[in-house]
Amino acid sequence: MRRPMIGVTGFQEIWRIDCGDYLTVAVESQYNELVEEAGGLPMLVGTSAAGADDVIERIDALLITGGPDVDPLVYGHERHPRTGEADHRRDALEVALVTSAMRRGMPVLGICRGCQLVAAALGGSLEQHVDGHFVFDRPHEKVHEVDVVPGSRLEAVIGSGRHGVNSLHHQAVADPGPELVISAHLAGLDLIEGVEHPSAPVLAVQWHPEKMADHTLARQLFAWLVSEAASFSATRTFS
Repeated sequence: MRRPMIGVTGFQEIWRIDCGDYLTVAVESQYNELVEEAGGLPMLVGTSAAGADDVIERIDALLITGGPDVDPLVYGHERHPRTGEADHRRDALEVALVTSAMRRGMPVLGICRGCQLVAAALGGSLEQHVDGHFVFDRPHEKVHEVDVVPGSRLEAVIGSGRHGVNSLHHQAVADPGPELVISAHLAGLDLIEGVEHPSAPVLAVQWHPEKMADHTLARQLFAWLVSEAASFSATRTFS
């Protein structure tokens, strides 16, 4: 049986070797490993925004991974002094991928930056700096809890109530925009920790489930993505 192909976005990195420096596109191995464990076939996406439609025609689902801050120009805001340097090529590519995937009803999963990017691409906006949430020295630990919105798709995927998660971000979704709804909050507070589309197969979470020592939440999310990808693949038509 054909494994559904999951497009995984990566980050740009300078690879330095004896004969020179090379600009590469890479992805953290945990993403690929979890896609494969769930039964999918990961494919690194590292093209320009102009090729986004061609990529979407060849994959069955899209995974937007973590990374640097989204440029506030994407959602029409001025730059905050604490906003980091943007990867403009990646911003443009991922916005194009998300909008193309949405036109086709393709499953999308966003993680950390991916959550922010999905919201920004679909008309939302970001809080450009949130104090105390970039706990970089405890990436594998549960450092706070999130409350899942009852009746949400996220609840159906990871379960109801509160979940302990890690926290590796200093930005967050401020307004999910007209197409998305909130699926999780920081426990007891209004800070958004998850968004989803009410009818399309789109989920995004602010934490990094793939980095946590207990991969339960990651396995549940990746199993959802691959299952949705298989269903999408079985019904799609190719031009």
